[in-house]
Amino acid sequence: MPDDPRRLLVADLAARLVAGLAGRAQAYEAAAGRASGDLRRGLEDLGRAKLAQAADLAPLARALGVSTPVLPLEAAAGTAAGWGVVLGEAFQAERTLQEIARELAGLTADRAVRALGARLAAAADRDGKEVRKLYLRYS
Repeated sequence: MPDDPRRLLVADLAARLVAGLAGRAQAYEAAAGRASGDLRRGLEDLGRAKLAQAADLAPLARALGVSTPVLPLEAAAGTAAGWGVVLGEAFQAERTLQEIARELAGLTADRAVRALGARLAAAADRDGKEVRKLYLRYS
């Protein structure tokens, strides 16, 4: 039933996750381009993790008719914020992704979607902890 309210909510949450994961992957990639050493490697790892999570979400998103968002390009390197701001925003974004994924897991009776939501929530928690480590080290 295409107008089922629960399906519409699941589709909305999936769309928010698709956009959030794509945005984080792009932000980590852009930040890694400005970094060096361990910070660069950490940001690259986070970017790859977001891409892997997006790939995990892709089958559900396609089934729900959710499309990949078109994201604006990041600001030029000369106008980039300091690492404290960049990593602080990343930490908040990971918390938001975790909340959305938890909501997705709790909203549906479908075991596969519940498991996907739980995996994505756990991944955002793990990534948020990694961002926190980078924040404490580099800001």
